[in-house]
Amino acid sequence: MGYCKVIEDMLNEVVLETQREIALKLIINTELSL
Repeated sequence: MGYCKVIEDMLNEVVLETQREIALKLIINTELSL
């Protein structure tokens, strides 16, 4: 049970990192196109 929780937390962190990178790219692209 604890093992699954660790994997879940790791996956959540990866998802958050990916979303953050995508958001940053969108912001940069928006600023460049303005």
